[in-house]
Amino acid sequence: MLLSFRSGLLSILCLILLVVVLPRKVSSLSPDDLVKYQCSSNDVNVIGLGQIENEPCYCSGTFTANVSFHVANTASASRYCASIYLCGIVDPVVLLPQTIGNTAGVFYAQIPNYPCGTGVTCFGAQGPNGQGAVFPKGKACDSGTCCDTITWNQNEGSACPSTSPIKSQCRHHQICIQGKKVTLQCTENCKPPGCGKYTSKVTLCQEGITGSGPFKFEVTSEDFNDSRWSSLPCETFDVPVTAPGRTFKGTVSPPGSCAIQATSTVSMAANSELSLDVQPFEQLQCDGSGQIRASAWPTDSGIATASASLPAYHYQFSVDQVAIASFAPNTNGIFQYTPPSDGTCHTVQVSAIDPLTGCASPVKEAKVSTCVVSVAC
Repeated sequence: MLLSFRSGLLSILCLILLVVVLPRKVSSLSPDDLVKYQCSSNDVNVIGLGQIENEPCYCSGTFTANVSFHVANTASASRYCASIYLCGIVDPVVLLPQTIGNTAGVFYAQIPNYPCGTGVTCFGAQGPNGQGAVFPKGKACDSGTCCDTITWNQNEGSACPSTSPIKSQCRHHQICIQGKKVTLQCTENCKPPGCGKYTSKVTLCQEGITGSGPFKFEVTSEDFNDSRWSSLPCETFDVPVTAPGRTFKGTVSPPGSCAIQATSTVSMAANSELSLDVQPFEQLQCDGSGQIRASAWPTDSGIATASASLPAYHYQFSVDQVAIASFAPNTNGIFQYTPPSDGTCHTVQVSAIDPLTGCASPVKEAKVSTCVVSVAC
């Protein structure tokens, strides 16, 4: 990590000042008021990303972020009350401590209503020098854009933040802040390759979780759990997709008391294998005519009866392996058949097919004959 400065008396005092000590007059200016400033000075710059120091372990919505910034003062004398006007933030962010010597150091600020789990967040427009970089000296914001701006005072006793900063004593700068973020994505075999269960790969990544690791990477679903410890930013897992709409959750946890740091989910679907039930042949007449009733359901559902909520399966009937008829479910899969009076047994075969996926059930059979000539089937 760029900034490893949590310990030390200065950090503790600054965080206390953020919360308790320093009431301040809020500037009436907004980032939009400063976009046309030429900002020809180069005294104060933010180096690299700001780092959120206090994002909660369990975080949803927003929180008040304590952010540390690495700040450099290139002037020969101290500067005071460095304030950052962030696009989308109402009040300027005042850096503490308020005195900035002529060397680089770590400074702190509070940003209310900061969103959880966003990773790297950049506020204003990007300048000519790239993402998160300071604008060239004297460069104003492009027309129609909002730019982040850093202002400061030359005199220690001036109002903080200044209600009318000198137009040269500022610098446009896209400010980017690093928070926590976890992502889980399917990276291989993401669509059903056929019918039934299959194995896919998902990649779980983290950014902005402070500490040197290792971190616990864990992927879970209704019938799956796998975890490992790693100091890498990403880990890949083989996961079984056993049913339609299977949802996997990825969790990254640092060692210690923060049980769960952040989570992300990915959903995938398997094409169900079909199970088939064929009721016994119900002989209605002595000539052997009768009905065979078939009903299919997804194997993984455990449902053994036909249901209006199930997909529209088609049923294929054959006699002695010669296709005879195909029915949609609105006919209830009922096949009316009269075997010939030849004194032999005939085999009726039936299977079910899901027209959306092409997945078929195993073939089931029923043997029938007439009773004109007595034949045991």
